[in-house]
Amino acid sequence: MKLTFDLGEHGTFVESGERTYSVDLVPGSEFPEVPAFTADEGDVFADWHRVVFPVVVPETATTYSARFVTTAMRTIFVVPAAEAMENP
Repeated sequence: MKLTFDLGEHGTFVESGERTYSVDLVPGSEFPEVPAFTADEGDVFADWHRVVFPVVVPETATTYSARFVTTAMRTIFVVPAAEAMENP
């Protein structure tokens, strides 16, 4: 069964330099460790999107997607409620 780990546009796997890593495994066998990866400059790894890795390889092909958070500075403008209500 094919398992894919996808870093999207924010990281690369150390060994391959690729943004995805796929491996074919036997369903029910021990779930593998995710290979080492690095986040791109300006990004920090957050987690694997909405997933807790299973103990064993699932019965169906599965892709696990990483989530990253940017470290870029953001500017947030706060508008007083009275002004917001005047100019919706």
